[in-house]
Amino acid sequence: MNYTNKYNLPEIYVRAVTNDPYDSSGSDISTTVLLSPPRINALRKKHAEDITEDVADRFFSLDGQAIHYVIERSKTENDLVEKRLFYKDETITNDWTLSGQFDVLNKDGNLIDVKNCSVWSVIYGKIEWEQQLNVLDFLCRKNADKLSIDNKSIEVKKLSILAFMRDWKATEAERSDSYPKAKVVEIDINRWTEKEQEEYIAERIRLHQKAILENDIPKCTPDERWHKPGVFALMKAGRKSSVKNSATLEEAKNYCKEKSIDLNNKTFAIVERPGSDNRCESYCNVNQFCDYYMGIKYE
Repeated sequence: MNYTNKYNLPEIYVRAVTNDPYDSSGSDISTTVLLSPPRINALRKKHAEDITEDVADRFFSLDGQAIHYVIERSKTENDLVEKRLFYKDETITNDWTLSGQFDVLNKDGNLIDVKNCSVWSVIYGKIEWEQQLNVLDFLCRKNADKLSIDNKSIEVKKLSILAFMRDWKATEAERSDSYPKAKVVEIDINRWTEKEQEEYIAERIRLHQKAILENDIPKCTPDERWHKPGVFALMKAGRKSSVKNSATLEEAKNYCKEKSIDLNNKTFAIVERPGSDNRCESYCNVNQFCDYYMGIKYE
């Protein structure tokens, strides 16, 4: 990884970003990478020496790492904290070593992952949280002999997220019943069956192995690209936001007919807003090596 410092940020920040302590301990794939798009993982491995990223773009990564110092401060004799586990077999992981590090497993069997996130992640939920905790649950089950407190084995019984919301607002909490009432909330996470966990892991490893070992690199899915579909926006003169967004031009015109809106008097107009792949455009450090992204960028 090569770093730039376009905004001349202080050296103390640059050192914090570049001195990343992450260590997968020699595993073939970590839980975080397992969940990530195979295309991104394969391109990062292929172009490792050519990837350049600005230190300013590493803020959220640094922000996420900082929360683990809070975890360390909270540790008691009743908790297992930040323990990395490994598993390898022929059927589920196809001879790859899978690793994962959980945040907290307490004596009651609550497997907790701590997140520094946005309010909207809590309100709408993130499937990645469910996937991550179920993979970690699988690793705990396969490493039961390594999980004990006071010589008593700890079995996972519950999955949860402890969410710290960086953009939480007290005024919104007072105004809306659906808005989180505190800056920090614990969220119960759906626990899959053992079979569901194993099938998910096996399929994800299959996709990553095809991408890396066979150079069969699938295009990222719309969800993985954080795709926002294009719309046809009905705009009114003097107003910044749209009156109505429609999926097609025909739908937009039909709406105007229903509402007796005359598109010929220049007060209203239908404007096409193209879709976008937010991850590709702003959050992928290998987009310059991706034929899909380069194709849409210069089409």
